[in-house]
Amino acid sequence: MQRGNYTILIVCEGEKTEPLFFNSIRDELIDNKYNNDIRKIKITIAPEPSIDILYKNNTVVKHKSKRKKRKTIKVEEIDKIKIIDGRPPLRWVLTAQRELLEGAFNEVWVVFDNDDHPGKKEAF
Repeated sequence: MQRGNYTILIVCEGEKTEPLFFNSIRDELIDNKYNNDIRKIKITIAPEPSIDILYKNNTVVKHKSKRKKRKTIKVEEIDKIKIIDGRPPLRWVLTAQRELLEGAFNEVWVVFDNDDHPGKKEAF
């Protein structure tokens, strides 16, 4: 796959569910499921979702069928994105803004739910 010309960062509240959700959408786009030209776009999801040992090693639990391992393409190294310390969701917004200002990405998104987060007003 070619390196993209347009880059998108999606910073998620959660560390597993949301990143896995957005990674699956990205993978479907890469697999050309929607007849698009994703080759010119690079999508990075942060934080990197934690993957349990069974999924990572693609091993089989006794009496369960083996899942077909899905092909994924890592389009960006998550280690380059340093999450800013502070109160969520302001922390996520500041992280995304910093990445945008540094020119690392053309577009950034911050995704969080409407819970009673401390610092929610400051994030907007």
